[in-house]
Amino acid sequence: MIFASSNPFRAPTRRFFQWGMLSVLLGCAGCVGTYDTLSPPFGANPNPEDTALDGQYAHSELDEAARMIHGGHYAQAILRLERIVDKYSGTDAGIEARYLLASAYEEIGGLEKARGYYAEYVELAPPGEHVRLSQKSLAILRGDLTAHAEAEDPRVVALREEMDAAPGEMTYPLELAEYLWHVARYQEAGELYVWLLEHWPGLMADVTLRQRIARETDGSYTVLTPAEVLRRSRAAQPLQIVNVQSFRSGLGGDSSLGFSNLRNRYFHVTGEAVNQGEAPLQFVTIRTTLYGFARRVYDVRTVNIGRLEPGETSAFSVRFENFDNIENIQDYECVGTYVR
Repeated sequence: MIFASSNPFRAPTRRFFQWGMLSVLLGCAGCVGTYDTLSPPFGANPNPEDTALDGQYAHSELDEAARMIHGGHYAQAILRLERIVDKYSGTDAGIEARYLLASAYEEIGGLEKARGYYAEYVELAPPGEHVRLSQKSLAILRGDLTAHAEAEDPRVVALREEMDAAPGEMTYPLELAEYLWHVARYQEAGELYVWLLEHWPGLMADVTLRQRIARETDGSYTVLTPAEVLRRSRAAQPLQIVNVQSFRSGLGGDSSLGFSNLRNRYFHVTGEAVNQGEAPLQFVTIRTTLYGFARRVYDVRTVNIGRLEPGETSAFSVRFENFDNIENIQDYECVGTYVR
């Protein structure tokens, strides 16, 4: 049995993300799920019914995706951004999500996806700074510009000359590999890392190099490009719980004592389970726990989803009424289990 979990109790965030070079995702969670600490804030409406609320919800989702990217959580961010595009395609948030997706995919080496999202953004967005940057990036990706050619990168040229002048020296190829990695030329850097390991096997003890190269059981090496790390992360943790929110309903109480005595009777938690892996998941369940003060457990409800195909999404919803006072609810947690 494998687990994935999500907790949406987070403070509201400000839109602080600065567009620019994205950091490289260097690790993945393994098979034990972790909290989705960047879910929408408590009380967000999961089913917007009017235009204003719909726009507010979409931008809230976009803010959270931007925070994920800023923190290097590419798997969760790309998944959320693609859902924003699907749900709010023609809104400002949907258009802005395309720019973030294009930038993110370009950073992890998904160039075909990046080209597509840059093109959509340029077509849909009003004229502005991001459109000009997108047009330039699109031109580079389409091969219309040669500014990024290796021969025109003086740093690469200089380091290669140093390597040729000192063929038995480790310093220059190692420095070149690091430089190539930081300018997102991952495959070239990876080939140089492998060459270094073949000549100096002891380098495998270096922490940074282990984040760049993985030695497989058959003795071969795999370059851990951001795209490969994303693939491995999804394979290790295919079940994601997203779009988790809560709301209250059903006023009840003694109306003879006045409206102030009426309280919501039910506490609802909704969300979606997504299989982002490459294989079906069997016996998928979502177990939601409701907490009061000092982590007191009020109630636990389980939703059986069943089978999820790769890329498939299934919504879930639970309603709680087993608590002493709805105002005392402090937290809730959604944990998904599945069998591969």
